[in-house]
Amino acid sequence: MKMFAASNPARLAGSLTAALLGGLLVAAAIVGVRSVGWLEAGELAAYDRLMQWRPAEATDARLVLVEITESDRNAFGEAIPDAALARLLAKIDSYRPQVIGFDIYRPKPTGELAALFERNSRLVGIAKVNAKSDGFEIPPPPGLAAERFGFADVPIDESGQKVRRGFFYTTLKSGNVLSFGAVLALKYLEARQITLAPAADGEVALSKLRANTQQPLVVLDKLAPNAGGYQNHLEFARSYNLLINYRGPKVATSVTASQVLNGSIDPKLLRGRVVLVGYQGKSFGDYFAVPYTEEAVPGFTLHAQVVSELLSAVLDARPQIWYWNAPLEWLWIVIWSLGTAILVWRWPSLPWAGIAVVAVLTLLSGTAVILFGLRGWVPLVPAALAVVMSAGLVAALAAAARRLLAIPPFPDAAERQKTVVANIDRAAVEPARRPADWIGRSVGIQGRYTLRQHLGGGGMGEVFLATDNRIGREVALKILKSYLASTDAYGLKQRFLREVRISAALESTHIVQVSDFGITVEGAPFYVMEYLRGISLAQVLKREKRLPVERTVRILLQICEGLKPAHEGVRLSTDGGVQEVVRVVHRDLKPENIFLLGANDMVKILDFGIAKLLLAEAEDAPDSSLTRGGFLGSSRYASPEQWRNAADLDQRSDIYSLGMIGYEMLSGDNPFGIAGEAETGTELLLWYEGHLRKEPAPLRTRPECQGVPAALEAIVLRCLAKQPAERFATVEQLQRALLAAFPGLGSAGEAQR
Repeated sequence: MKMFAASNPARLAGSLTAALLGGLLVAAAIVGVRSVGWLEAGELAAYDRLMQWRPAEATDARLVLVEITESDRNAFGEAIPDAALARLLAKIDSYRPQVIGFDIYRPKPTGELAALFERNSRLVGIAKVNAKSDGFEIPPPPGLAAERFGFADVPIDESGQKVRRGFFYTTLKSGNVLSFGAVLALKYLEARQITLAPAADGEVALSKLRANTQQPLVVLDKLAPNAGGYQNHLEFARSYNLLINYRGPKVATSVTASQVLNGSIDPKLLRGRVVLVGYQGKSFGDYFAVPYTEEAVPGFTLHAQVVSELLSAVLDARPQIWYWNAPLEWLWIVIWSLGTAILVWRWPSLPWAGIAVVAVLTLLSGTAVILFGLRGWVPLVPAALAVVMSAGLVAALAAAARRLLAIPPFPDAAERQKTVVANIDRAAVEPARRPADWIGRSVGIQGRYTLRQHLGGGGMGEVFLATDNRIGREVALKILKSYLASTDAYGLKQRFLREVRISAALESTHIVQVSDFGITVEGAPFYVMEYLRGISLAQVLKREKRLPVERTVRILLQICEGLKPAHEGVRLSTDGGVQEVVRVVHRDLKPENIFLLGANDMVKILDFGIAKLLLAEAEDAPDSSLTRGGFLGSSRYASPEQWRNAADLDQRSDIYSLGMIGYEMLSGDNPFGIAGEAETGTELLLWYEGHLRKEPAPLRTRPECQGVPAALEAIVLRCLAKQPAERFATVEQLQRALLAAFPGLGSAGEAQR
């Protein structure tokens, strides 16, 4: 048995395997580009946007900000003297705060300010580090122990020049130096018997002292060089960086220096709190850009955010911002890339591919927002790029496959149908009627037929249950859709009328019989046929999956009997009144067009709407304007010559379709192992390959078909021969072969009874 040619470019380009490989290739490319830092700016910008979208949190009641405003400076003097600062700090200290953070550089304080630094253990000063000299650029006030000062530098990201991180400590030649915010937080926690403790991998833990034992409360997540959207930041290793989980624009209650000095604040406001003193005003110059707002903020509020984060993590179990390790981030990107690839492979044409991409991007963004609300920073920008690029690549592969196969766009020939509808709309004389609009109406001469119920419809017509008012009989009435009846630019009206003529001319108990024809007042043609009380073969197969051998043969014999008069020739009148005998090829034999009546499965063949008239080529000019794949028929049952649009197509095409139907009745499957029922997108490529290049799997190699006689298997496989010359020449030959293999079934006429 031949298999698909692995080297076939069209097969590869349009396959799910190609789509998945394309998705993986895109994901790998995104991961590679990300690893060299080319996406960092976009990722950090997305991080800022997520931070802005997140609701602001309540202020931290453990902190109070004392702002030295521009008005205060006017009162103190342009260069604020140490004496004025000393009065302010002494006043704050009188309210008995837990710790006072003084965020103003004073390397050489004088007078009372110097004395305060020496004797007040609650007061914490600042220094500025010099990375080049590995020391201090601005030293702390003299005489301060290491636990009473911290460096006030803030890490500014090159991307956007924003402060997204905070320091816990940095390493100088003299050792580790704590940041200003870390010192303030630790002094507040020490009063609650919480102190630093060693942790694994060099991380910092904060533990509770209990009976000379330490129980860890929290481990502070150290920012790695490739944390989240950051890439290759080796300088992170020198310092202990934390992502600041900003509370929002207002981290704590704030008062002005003048209010403190005037005593116009609640004495309880500062008691037991962490108080930070700093400048508030653009003229001071100590302002920084942050992610949660477009406005720059004073530097001392950044230290307050760090203090609040540390205290909240330890005392409130407030989550820090987390991110995944590299393998999980890669997996995240791969999942979005592959998911998009599968969707676009399934629906490769506009607008469905575009809708799929928009839906995936919406889901991705929503997921990222939700996770960020839970403090999770996931790769949004890389995943979004993977979605767009994967969609583009798979769509390009599908387009390449279509070009190689010369098959129009899928699904449903969307672009082609759009052109057809546009032309029809321009020519239409009235809006299209919905099927429900016909219910209760009477059509025909003197309103002979009253439409009662909509039974179904297709591309050209709608079928209704109607009452023949003249004789009181139920009939089926098929009417051309009104918007198609108003124009014949695409031959639809002509094709509908030809269906009427063929069905009326074919005299067989196995073909639905036409009894009347007419035109509605809107100009839509209709015809009347017998109303069949039964079920289609497609419905039977959906319910029963497989049919017994003898039942299958009886149905095939009756289909052959019904096709005989069509293949042998019927007499049709031309528009000029000349009669000629033409042979009719159905071209759309499939279970949906085979109707079974009663307990004995009386067969009725339906829908000669796309039949080919072999002796009337002018009347049967090529037309693929409303078909899938550029041919007339159903891709699942169409013969190889139908796929090729062969000009010499004849009755042996129907015999091939009969072989497909027989195979499906016996096995419940198709001979090419193609999954799914769809006839759009990549499935169409698979059907093309199956019918033209892949040999059918022998029935008896299937476990469920072990009981199929070898003679019947041979008959079905002969029907499925790729070359018409290798099939049965006529349905009569096929009928004789079936009866020879099953003599007990008698004639076809007995089979129907």
